[in-house]
Amino acid sequence: MAADNTQRNPTPQKNDANGVDLRFRLHKAQGIVKIYGALDATTTVELLEDMRDSDMILDLSEIKSASWGGIVKFYKYLLGFGAAIKLRGIPAHLFRSLRLLVDKSDPVTIEEAEIEVFDPLDSKKPIEKRRQAINDLERLAIAQGPIITVAPGKQVLGIAEYICPRYFQSRGAPAPEFANSWCKGHPAESLFWFNLGHVLSTAFVLGSDLIESSRRNMNASLADLTTLFKALRIAEKALTATGRQIDDQRVVRELNSLNQQIINFNHVCSGIEGHCSLALKDLQIATWGPNIANPESILKALHELVFAANSQALVPPEVASLLSHLDLHADKEIGSEMLTKLKACNDKNVLAEVRDAFNIMSMDDTLDHTDELVMDIELELVALREHLRLARTHVAAVKAGQTLLRRWQADVQYIKACLSGVKAETTAWSELRDGLFAQWRARDMTPEEVKIYSFYFPDALYLGELIIDGNASSIIDQADGGIDLDQLLNADFKIDSAD
Repeated sequence: MAADNTQRNPTPQKNDANGVDLRFRLHKAQGIVKIYGALDATTTVELLEDMRDSDMILDLSEIKSASWGGIVKFYKYLLGFGAAIKLRGIPAHLFRSLRLLVDKSDPVTIEEAEIEVFDPLDSKKPIEKRRQAINDLERLAIAQGPIITVAPGKQVLGIAEYICPRYFQSRGAPAPEFANSWCKGHPAESLFWFNLGHVLSTAFVLGSDLIESSRRNMNASLADLTTLFKALRIAEKALTATGRQIDDQRVVRELNSLNQQIINFNHVCSGIEGHCSLALKDLQIATWGPNIANPESILKALHELVFAANSQALVPPEVASLLSHLDLHADKEIGSEMLTKLKACNDKNVLAEVRDAFNIMSMDDTLDHTDELVMDIELELVALREHLRLARTHVAAVKAGQTLLRRWQADVQYIKACLSGVKAETTAWSELRDGLFAQWRARDMTPEEVKIYSFYFPDALYLGELIIDGNASSIIDQADGGIDLDQLLNADFKIDSAD
């Protein structure tokens, strides 16, 4: 058992563009392990092993960035940890994705999370974030029904089955109790529009978050690559090794270019995400408020969400050529000629230049050529290849984010094309619903999409007694338990050239 007031800081400084420290690190005090930094698919979550207890409390309030792959990896690790784990202080952006994975039978308890609240009587007031105990939310849900108000003028954005883990996957959630007459008479349609808004918002956020979190981690690899490439060039020049195996300047140039493209792209995404949140608030007021007499205000709110989603040309940065270039060097022994010449070199000035290039300190400056120097250089070259591999992984994650956003755009376009007919009552709402569900089932779905659609529309992917799996190439039994976390993690960076 690890003692309190212990820390684990395993990685060098890794900051985002705003100077926020993204290192994954841990601090334990008074029996609570606080986690800092970023969760991504390369995060060393196994560091929690050093702080193992039979009962653990994890405070996630200082997690600044989390990608889908990182959340899946983290949660999968917690499930196999062999201890009762309680999660507190879950940021809203993390809770939004984490809840897609949680099952009531899991040995992980969500005790507290950050939720979004708003004033339903004053639409001009902004949405606020508020830390709330889950037990309190569940008690309120039992007393109040699907719509939860935590304080006067503080209605939770979303219904109980989105917020309370005991109701996730729509198991035993309070039945819809609409306050207005039109929604009471059309509960299935009202709930469809409400859920559809959340699907669009969640799918967009997952795609854009994956691209941005990948950029942040790519930056760390880029910084290390730039330093190591420079050292390699100096060493090769000193040893007259001319057989370059990688166009390092192109790699650095294109990673830098991709970084800037994503920064610009993220500005667009942030604007759309803000509009989507406001539209979700309006949709909730329209769907669950007492004053509606017809579906006009619901469709208006949904139209605003679709309009916001489609208001700017959303063109994710292309990465195909960069991925191909990185793949060319995946198995190459970079620097092998330089290393061969280094082993045969007896020129103390050259050896000193190589040592300085890689910033390797000698224990004895009178020794200019030792086995230790060669071993140190070999380790530096291994590190270079590892950072190339990580860069490739993060660029592939950008590609996965592109895929999600392009699917999202296809959904937006379909809904936009049908919505005017629904408003004019020339197209039945159920026709839009059935066409959208068919569009989902026809895809080579990623596991992320399966989780999103199934969370908000539990029956959307079902065909009789069967459900489409995450590859859409086979179907699995409904009783089989759905998508395995291994599938979710392994599919995070699947590259689909058709998308």
